[in-house]
Amino acid sequence: MVQVFNTEAIQVINLFESFTGVSVKDCIIQEKTIYILVEEGKINLAIGKNGTLVKELERILNKNIKIFEYRNELKDFVKSLIPQAKSIEIKDKVVEVKVDKSDRPIVIGRESKNLKIVEELLKRNSKIEKVVVK
Repeated sequence: MVQVFNTEAIQVINLFESFTGVSVKDCIIQEKTIYILVEEGKINLAIGKNGTLVKELERILNKNIKIFEYRNELKDFVKSLIPQAKSIEIKDKVVEVKVDKSDRPIVIGRESKNLKIVEELLKRNSKIEKVVVK
């Protein structure tokens, strides 16, 4: 799938790729946070030793950066986006994720922010349209 990015996203992607040497598959920019999706197996390179690359980029961009790893297998991709998932079921274009009751607030986030980001990354990089947390 071809992604269309705005100017700000293109600038962030170029900076990230030149800084880390890792290709960006997707990028979502919100007010205080940048969400970056990198190719499978490249997340450690993107983060840097002891998180040094991410911390430096956060300082330069003055935003938090969250990095996720793309996976070719859909269940693995969902697990990389929601590491707290105990079980993952895929039915048509809906992913049903079961998490511990104590992890639900973390997975969903305030005003469903975290869940919306996961849904958006899945919509843009797979055929999934909805994520249900149970």
